Amino acid sequence: MLKNNILSIFIILSTCSCCGQSKEEAFIAQYEFEDLSQFKGTHMFHRGKNKEGEVLIAFFAPSMQNKFDKIYFFNVFVKDSDNIKIVCNKDDTYYDTVYIVRLVNRFIDYKISALEVDTVGNVKIDIELEDRALFKFANENEKLKRSKEMKWFKIKGNWYKPKH
Repeated sequence: MLKNNILSIFIILSTCSCCGQSKEEAFIAQYEFEDLSQFKGTHMFHRGKNKEGEVLIAFFAPSMQNKFDKIYFFNVFVKDSDNIKIVCNKDDTYYDTVYIVRLVNRFIDYKISALEVDTVGNVKIDIELEDRALFKFANENEKLKRSKEMKWFKIKGNWYKPKH
C-alpha cells in the first residue's frame, strides 16, 4: 500500500514537472539537436492570414539552397502542406519551389513566429513575437563576437537568450 502511494506520488510529480516548462524550454527540449543548416541564409516569419484563411509567411531567401549571391522576398500562402502558393518579388526569377516548400513546411512544424539563420549558421528564433528571441551560435567564435554587443543567458547546450 505504501509502495503504491509512493509510486503514485512519483508519477504525479514527474508528470507535473514538465507542465511548468516555458515555451522556449519546450522548443529546445524537442529541437535541441535539430540540424537547421537547411535554413542557412533565410529569414521567415508569420504575417497572419488572408481573407481566404491561408497562412501568410514572409520569406527572405536565396532562389536556390546555398546560393547566396542574391536574396529574394517571397510571400508564401499556405492552405495546407499540399496547397502552397509562392509569390516572388521579382517576376523573372527562377527559384527552387521544392526547396522553398520544404523549408516552409518545416517552419510550420516548429510552431514558431520567426526563424532566421545567417550564412554562417547562427540561428535566431522567436517562439512568439513578444518574447525575447532564442539564439544558437554556429560556434564559440560567433558567440564571442556577439558577446561584445550583448550579454547572454545560457538556457541549455548551445541555446541562449539575451540578458536584459
